[in-house]
Amino acid sequence: MTPDQRNIKAKKFVSEWLIKGRDFSPPAEVMATLSEAQRVLTDLIPIKSKGFRGVVLTAIVGMELDPTYSPLIDFYDCNPRAIFEQGIFYALQDALIPCGKSDPLNVAKNIQKLDYDWARRRRPESAAMAVVNYLKLLDKARDNPTHYTNLLLLYFHELYLYGQYVKSLYVPMQQNTNTAPLEMGEKFAKFTTDCPEGGSVPQFIVGHLLNLLREHDLKVATVEGYEESVFGTNTTSKKPADIWEVLTDGTIGTLYEVTVKQIDKKRLDDIVDATIGQTWEDRPVTFICNLPRDITSLGILKPFITYREKHFQFLDIQHFVRITYSLLNDEQRVRFNAFVDVFVSDVNRDVATKQYWSTNFS
Repeated sequence: MTPDQRNIKAKKFVSEWLIKGRDFSPPAEVMATLSEAQRVLTDLIPIKSKGFRGVVLTAIVGMELDPTYSPLIDFYDCNPRAIFEQGIFYALQDALIPCGKSDPLNVAKNIQKLDYDWARRRRPESAAMAVVNYLKLLDKARDNPTHYTNLLLLYFHELYLYGQYVKSLYVPMQQNTNTAPLEMGEKFAKFTTDCPEGGSVPQFIVGHLLNLLREHDLKVATVEGYEESVFGTNTTSKKPADIWEVLTDGTIGTLYEVTVKQIDKKRLDDIVDATIGQTWEDRPVTFICNLPRDITSLGILKPFITYREKHFQFLDIQHFVRITYSLLNDEQRVRFNAFVDVFVSDVNRDVATKQYWSTNFS
C-alpha cells in the first residue's frame, strides 16, 4: 500500500469499528471472558491524558494493517505518526471522540518497546501500565479470532461511551442581559486562569478579545496567531509572537505573549534570539500573564524591563480580560460569548474545562 492508501484504510477501520462497538452487549458468559480487559480499560479510557488511548488505538490499527506487526516489540514499526495524524485522528473527530492531533507521540515518542519499563517512566503510571496490559491481552488473543474480536469490540465500545460522556458534560452558555459587563468579564477572567489547558484557553480568550477590540481600529488590519496551536513555539514556527497585530501598511504592530506559567530570562532570551534580523526586531513585547506570580524570577519591581536592548512589559491576565470584555460594545460581547461557547463545546476540550463551564456559565 502507498502511504495515502494506508492512512485511508486506517481511518476507515476505526470508523467501522466504532460503529460495530457502539452497541456491543455480549451475553454474560462472553463478558466473563472480558472481565480482566474491562478492568484494564477503566485505567485507560476515562482519563485526562489522551495519549494513552491513542497509543493502544494506533497499535490496534497497526496490527490490522500488518498482521506481523507487534507494538510490544517495536511500536514505531507501523509509522504511528502518519497513521494517527492522517487517518485515525479524522475518524475520531468524525465520531466526536476526544483526541489530540498527535496522541501516541505525546506519550511514546521514539519509543521502541511498549513494556513495563516504559510504563514506569510515564505519568499517570496506571494508564501506561494499562496500555501494556491491554496490548498483552490482544497479543495473547491473536490465535483466538473470536476472543480477539471481542477485545476490539470492547475497546471501541468503551471509546464510544467515553465520547458520549464527554459530550453530555457540555451545557450551552446561558445568556443573561441583566448581568453587568464587568461581572461577566470577571467570570471570563477566572475561567482563563482556572482552566488553562496548557495555554489553549488563555490564548483563545485573549486573542478573541484583542481581535474584537481592534476590529474598528483604522490602523490595525488584523490580529493574528490566536487560533494557532499553543504547542508551536515562536522559534520553530517563525511566528512573531503568540499573538500579533498587522497594521494597515502591512508591518507588524504590537506583539503579545500569553502565558500562565513562570517567565524567566531563558524565555526572554528565546524571544530576543527569535526576533534578531526580523522586521519586527524593534517591536516591544507585551506579556499577558499572572502578576506578580509569573515574573518573580525576573527580580523586577515594576511590570516592565529592558533586556538585551529589547523592551518587555507585563499585564495581569485577569485584569486584562475583565477590562477588555467590559470595553466591548453589546454586539461584540454577544459574539465573544458565542465564540467561547463553541470553543468549550469542542469534543477535545478537557473534561474539567467542560465541568467548570457548566457550573459557572450555564
